[in-house]
Amino acid sequence: MGRRLIELAEHLHDQGVDVSALAPLQAELDLVQHPEAVRSLSQRAMDAARRQWSHVVGEARESRQMLRLLLARAQKGRLSREESAQVREQLADMFRLVPASIIAATNGTLPIPGTSLLTPILLQKLRLLPSRWREAHVLAELQRQAEQLRAAGRIEAAEEVEALQHELEHEADLRADAAEQRWLLAHWDADGNGVLDDDELEIYRAEVAGMRRTVAERGPQKRWFVSYDGQVLGPLRFSEVQGVPDPVGVLVCFDGKSGWVALSDLA
Repeated sequence: MGRRLIELAEHLHDQGVDVSALAPLQAELDLVQHPEAVRSLSQRAMDAARRQWSHVVGEARESRQMLRLLLARAQKGRLSREESAQVREQLADMFRLVPASIIAATNGTLPIPGTSLLTPILLQKLRLLPSRWREAHVLAELQRQAEQLRAAGRIEAAEEVEALQHELEHEADLRADAAEQRWLLAHWDADGNGVLDDDELEIYRAEVAGMRRTVAERGPQKRWFVSYDGQVLGPLRFSEVQGVPDPVGVLVCFDGKSGWVALSDLA
């Protein structure tokens, strides 16, 4: 597992720059990139996340307009372009405040009326989920840290933080591209009958065979993505993909361009 935020924090600390706020963001980055990290959240972290999200959701519920628009979209399936943009902007502000990857792990357990309207899965189905929603908090914190460093005259340190921010933004864009062909059946069920017919299965098996060759040739490259529990994670090295505790239901692709195949089929 990469430690880019921690390594950057340690590097800048050795230069006498106080960037203590960076190191805690590593856990958030792990949740965005590594499927096994969600399962390793401590109870303390989960409780803290629930408190944070409860507070934010409580404030959001005071905005009757946003909830009215969300409910209208859920019931009627449509909003105007302006209304959709308004909801996305308000949601983006919320995701900048609280780590969205932790929200995804805790939101379903919150006993708050109206919370179900704010679950990432529902927002995605309603096509109201802001782009880079999972990375929003990390990127916002990196931007804030860079601005503080520039204000303090630490230009070189600010540029290093910004470089990492841009790198993470690029990876977020790659994840978004990979998500467009996330589901195995949707990708290989050409006739849309809900099953893989013999001809479709033959094409899929050919893709699996090609993917195995790609694993042998490019496994160490950090260009692999996995679809896990409705989310696309990565980029990873294939050795990290193999670290998923339970491969059932996990899909994998290379570079966001190959076909998605079941990780269990590559064993």
